[in-house]
Amino acid sequence: GTVTGVQTCALPINMSPQLAGLNRNKWRIMEEVLRDYANETGNLLYVATGPVFTSIKENPLMDSGIDIPGAYYKVVVDPILKRGIGFVLPNETVSTSEKLIDYYYSIDDIEDLTGIDFFVGLEDRLESFVEAAAHPMEWLPAAEIGVIPVDQLPAGIRNTEIGRAHV
Repeated sequence: GTVTGVQTCALPINMSPQLAGLNRNKWRIMEEVLRDYANETGNLLYVATGPVFTSIKENPLMDSGIDIPGAYYKVVVDPILKRGIGFVLPNETVSTSEKLIDYYYSIDDIEDLTGIDFFVGLEDRLESFVEAAAHPMEWLPAAEIGVIPVDQLPAGIRNTEIGRAHV
């Protein structure tokens, strides 16, 4: 980016206190997964990230006047493949062994949670389509999905649990 853009990004007004137990663990993994997705597809992604203030953490910065959000969101749109997904992770330690599939939401769900209308610059039909539903199997590697519950499998597909039952 430009010098002005980098300086603006580093201003304290553009910062939010994300706890190390989130930032160094599952949040980092989520960002790596999305970066890998972008590199594998070669597509430019539209991304918005921010705090969720539906709950406020106990402030470890005593008397600083800084609210610590209870969670953080990240919403992502791939305008080429016409898909979108969102994640909300609690602002606490989230182990790297937990699966991202447990934290995904549609962008519409995150708009309802935050009161923010994301991606208003997209053509209306595309915006409606990518924000309405999220399909984690289009975004996440197998390691972040785990065993898919039987009732969520496409017709004719078996997971390893079903396979074991048929042996």
